Amino acid sequence: MTMKEKKEQDIKVHSKTIRVIISILIAFCVWLAAMLAAPEINKVIRGVPIEVDIPTSMALEVIDGNQTTVAVFLDGKQYEIGNYTNKDIVVQADLSVVKGAGIYDVPLIVPESPNQKYTVSSINPSSVTMTFDNQMTNEFEIEIDISGLKIPKDYTSPHDEVVLEPSTVRVVGAQGVVSRIAKAVVEVSFDEEVRTTQKLKQEIVFYDANGRKVEVAGAPGVHPDATTCNITIPVKKMMRLPLTLSFLNTPNAFPLEQLSYTLSQETLWVAAEESEIKNYSELILGFVDFKQLNLAESSKMIFDVTLPEGFTNLDKVDSVEVVFKNPNIASAPISLKNFKLINVPSGFDVTVNPSALRAEIVGSRSIVNGIGPGDFVVELDFAGVDLSPGKHEFPVSIYAPTKGFVWAVGDYSVMITVKTN
Repeated sequence: MTMKEKKEQDIKVHSKTIRVIISILIAFCVWLAAMLAAPEINKVIRGVPIEVDIPTSMALEVIDGNQTTVAVFLDGKQYEIGNYTNKDIVVQADLSVVKGAGIYDVPLIVPESPNQKYTVSSINPSSVTMTFDNQMTNEFEIEIDISGLKIPKDYTSPHDEVVLEPSTVRVVGAQGVVSRIAKAVVEVSFDEEVRTTQKLKQEIVFYDANGRKVEVAGAPGVHPDATTCNITIPVKKMMRLPLTLSFLNTPNAFPLEQLSYTLSQETLWVAAEESEIKNYSELILGFVDFKQLNLAESSKMIFDVTLPEGFTNLDKVDSVEVVFKNPNIASAPISLKNFKLINVPSGFDVTVNPSALRAEIVGSRSIVNGIGPGDFVVELDFAGVDLSPGKHEFPVSIYAPTKGFVWAVGDYSVMITVKTN
């Protein structure tokens, strides 16, 4: 392309750009002129709801008249209000005439808004007759009415375990309605046998003192803080299970079968979900720790009855007494020297610092009277222990592997010295 040809092409592009800009400016001017010349129109917006904003300090509720809709007549530019609907206009009740509970002819207004592009020529009707009542608040415990519940004969549905969420309902509203409410009820009916816990959601129903229903849901000027209730109705299988004891810190080689005891309650009548109770053949009443079991001082223990989660104590037994029946129990102090170290990690040497350990032993009198320090083992088990050089206090377990019905009472420890080798 020659220089002349290139210059002619640039002039053509420049001329086209100028023409586009001029066209846009002309179009804008035409639009602006049309807008400025747009005619004023009268528009009727029908079906506009009335807002009734009652200040809290007035303690009133509107119970009639506020559901009326009105027509609003507007003046404005076609392009500004031509597409208005009843969602674009706010009509409010002028409550300056309301002095308390009663019936009033309440004027209606359209409040001015920022950048408002119209004027209101009229509202039809310009006022509405409204009824106001004093506001009242009351709170009710929700009751449950269960009908038709059928369960197998070896099942139960404990009424005191029924769960209602929420358990109360607070009603705020017109005194004429709220004052009539005597109770709040959820009603549940069944038409077939059930074997598992039932979870439902029911509407809360309100009744007066004579058992007549009080309509609250949808009632004008009445506002319950809940309209439905989540309900859990337990359905549990019943079973009689034996009570047992579990033992802690039982000495090595101890003849546990020789420890005789009785329970004031041998079995317990309980109930639980079938899927849970089928896993139990007995119930552990509690734990007996040999380190605390000094039958020379007391042969009785009291255990509070604590059941697994979800179980019901149908016998209503709160505690069980355990009486140990072994006769001729004695106790005595003894000085022990037979230390046994097991599971010492490689690379360490461990020595016990004291030459002897004083302990209290309990058992059959004949065994206690004839036993000696050499009959006991004082064991230090280092399995899983992270050793480090130095002096440390270390717990021990004490047992008499060949003497039978005898054990040490109390928690004992010794000082040890740890060295690397």
